Amino acid sequence: MKINELLNLIEKNLIDEDFKGDFIIFENSIVWSYAAIKSMSDIDDINTYDDDLLNFQFESDEEVLNDVYLETLDNIELFLDEINQLSSLSLSEPITKNGTISFTISY
Repeated sequence: MKINELLNLIEKNLIDEDFKGDFIIFENSIVWSYAAIKSMSDIDDINTYDDDLLNFQFESDEEVLNDVYLETLDNIELFLDEINQLSSLSLSEPITKNGTISFTISY
């Protein structure tokens, strides 16, 4: 299977409104990346002051990045296993830099 065909299958079967991150093809690999929210002003859903926010503990960028990475990795591995491609692919370790996490999928 060609890398662009694999990306099309991944996008068709995994990406929905809850999916976090983006895929691109770079050279002969699929690269997934996700950028953490930098500030409260970046969150559109909070329009009014809420007393509960005073007690809410926000996760650090690193925790958010790691949580999203682990969830995404799990979903991708399950899907690749379902289509019998997991054993023929290599998934890199994540790279975290400047509030963004990424990893590659390659043959």
